[in-house]
Formats: sequence, structure tokens, C-alpha cells
Amino acid sequence: MKTLFTLLLIIFTLSLTPSAYSMIVINEFLADPTAGTGGDANRDGIRHSYDDEFIELLNVESNAVDLSLWTISDNTAIRHKFTTGTSIAQNERLVIFGGGDLSRFPFEAVTASSGSLHLTNSGDKIVLKNTMYEIMDSVIFGNEADRDQSLTRFPEGTGSFRLHSEVSSKKFLFSPGTNREGKDKDTGSTPAVPEPSTDILLFLGWIAFLKIHFLTIFSKQRLN
Repeated sequence: MKTLFTLLLIIFTLSLTPSAYSMIVINEFLADPTAGTGGDANRDGIRHSYDDEFIELLNVESNAVDLSLWTISDNTAIRHKFTTGTSIAQNERLVIFGGGDLSRFPFEAVTASSGSLHLTNSGDKIVLKNTMYEIMDSVIFGNEADRDQSLTRFPEGTGSFRLHSEVSSKKFLFSPGTNREGKDKDTGSTPAVPEPSTDILLFLGWIAFLKIHFLTIFSKQRLN
């Protein structure tokens, strides 16, 4: 019996181990590049209403994650399919632009395989799926994206989406490939690990109780 409870505990603990896939998040996106050169998010020297749209993914996992053949879609269609061999290293970012010349963009980035992200300023949906068609992350937004700047998670990787200029001390309108202050590496706190739910704690408590209960019974039987 002791062996059985130990085995159950091990199986349950393993089932709680998060998949690496769940730790790839949509961290920032730009649906409405501001007018003029200030909207040149991909740094190709041309402000373009579609090419400068972007979606930034952030890996908050402790290891690299393979994105081969994962997809990004909106309410209308699949906008990007990652090529075989694409991966994001630990705590790194990957930016998907609508288009343009990325030769002068200094961080990891690709252009949308469909030719455009075509994010709707007044409201749309961004969905990241793996090769099993499971949703790894998704964002539904409204006309708050129609503000000449990106929406970014605050805190990085874990928070809700905020207007970029409101959470950047430098009032940047966007920061593809970096944190909100334009730094290549984050120096802030490590993303919080969610606490176990009450149901999980109760389950583990019952396992401990039953284990002690049966061990007590067996001990009494052996004494008798």
C-alpha cells in the first residue's frame, strides 16, 4: 500500500510539470504603426502600415523551445508558419514582422510567411498554435490597439497588455526584440511561477492523510 501511494504521488507530480510549449507567450504586438519615420518598427528606412506591424514572442522557459511548423493566425487566416528548425532560446525573443527588409534589424526576426500579418486596428485576435493545433497563447484585442503604438505585457511575459508608452519610462511607442526600455536583456525580476490551486493542495493533503492513516493501521496490525 505504501508503494501504491508513493507511485500515485509521483504520477500526480509529473502531471503538474508544465510543458515548455506553455511558456512561449505573445509578449508584444503592433497593429497600428504611427505615421512618419517614427513608425518604422522593422528599421528598413520606410514606414509601412503593414510591413511594420509585428508580433513579439518571448520564451520564459528555462530551455530553448522548438517552433518548427507552429502557426500564428488572426480572425481571418494563418498569417505565419514557422520554418523547420526555428527555435527560441531561454529568455529570448523572436519578432514576426508583416514584411520589409530586415537586414538592418539587429534582433531575431522573420517576416510573415503569408506576406502580411494584417492585424486589424479596431480589433482582432492573435493565436499561436503548435503542430498539434493546440493553442499555446492567444490575445483578443479591441480598438485600444488603434493608438499609434504597440500593446505589451506588463510585467514582461506575465502581465496584462498595456499601451507601450504608459509602461516605458522613456515613452517608447514599441520595442520589438527588446524589453520595454529598449534593452536587449531583461534585468528585472524573474517571471512569477503560478502558485498551486486550492484543488491541488487539497489533493496532496488527502494523499498525505491517507498515507499516514494506512501506515498507522498497518503498524497496529503488526503489533497485534
